[in-house]
Amino acid sequence: MTDDLTTETLMNSSDLGRYEVSGTRDKDKDKDKDKDLLIFCNLQKQETISQTEKRTQKIMQYPSNTSTSSSNQAQQDLSFCIVWSPLPLITWFIPFIGHTGIADSRGVASDFRGPYFVGDDGRMAFGAPTRALRIEMKDEIPGDGRSADLWDASIGEANEVYRGRMHNIFCDNCHSHVSNALNRVPVKIYGVQKWNMVNLASVIFFRARFLSWWAFLYQFGPFALIILIVVLFSTLS
Repeated sequence: MTDDLTTETLMNSSDLGRYEVSGTRDKDKDKDKDKDLLIFCNLQKQETISQTEKRTQKIMQYPSNTSTSSSNQAQQDLSFCIVWSPLPLITWFIPFIGHTGIADSRGVASDFRGPYFVGDDGRMAFGAPTRALRIEMKDEIPGDGRSADLWDASIGEANEVYRGRMHNIFCDNCHSHVSNALNRVPVKIYGVQKWNMVNLASVIFFRARFLSWWAFLYQFGPFALIILIVVLFSTLS
């Protein structure tokens, strides 16, 4: 009888030992899984940070044009600017028509490039800008950082609006996008309180500065050449 009890006790102890060993192994496996998950999360976090840093560096580097020297490009401060670039063929015949964008407080341009698409990476649809119109926000809204926050928020809101709109070259285009951003700034700029395609194009044409001599030639050179050819043909005929 005693032997049977002893044997049964040993068997129970053995089973208990196996259960304890099994439980320990399960805990070890869970710990290993937790470690693997933690390592994976850290790797994902590092990858996300790396991608964000690369995107930030890319944004901060404004694309240079092949016809503009790198030294001139580095000297151009486009923060708080409406930027303008010629449209191939169209600007040749009508010099005051071009593509417009608007740069934030860091000088990174946003432009309405097509249906439901607004670029905000500093690259304009038709190349680097040739003209820029600075908006002196610091004079309009005093206060440290307040003008920059308002300006950037207005551009961001206009970008979101135009990411939901169809592009129409005659009625709702890049000029409309810039006008929408300017109308969100509660100040009068260049004597204009309510912006639209017409007054924006006029102010840019008469007030925006050229970023280089090449920019001036690129806008008016083809038009002047076309006029010269027409005059020559008219004279000869």
